[in-house]
Amino acid sequence: MRGILLAGALCALSTAALADPPKVGQRMIAQSVIVCDTRDQVKALYEAAKTAGGKGFAVKYRELNELVDKAGEPTCNVQPILGSAVKSVEDVGKAISASGRTVHGWLIEIAGAAGASGWVLYGERGPREIAI
Repeated sequence: MRGILLAGALCALSTAALADPPKVGQRMIAQSVIVCDTRDQVKALYEAAKTAGGKGFAVKYRELNELVDKAGEPTCNVQPILGSAVKSVEDVGKAISASGRTVHGWLIEIAGAAGASGWVLYGERGPREIAI
């Protein structure tokens, strides 16, 4: 199961989106994205994607996924988003994924039912980087 989740997490950053992220006030719908409890966790995950040729992402995701919050759930998890309201969007720039593709990242704050909230790591996959 861990292998499936980790593979899903690696794909989620590089293939979560093929377009710009939703705007503040819109509803977000995504089949598979990384959702964390806090902005700092999502930011740390994206920064880790910029290390070790993109391979630092897997290490950080595993660390955050194994960290359990007060509700007994992983602090970061790959899951679908089905209509949560977008509260804020922060452009965090570009990174190179482990597969060699450029990924443009955004941190998106979402609000769900009954006041639940979370942070989404949203990535737009770009072309492969080729050294010339």
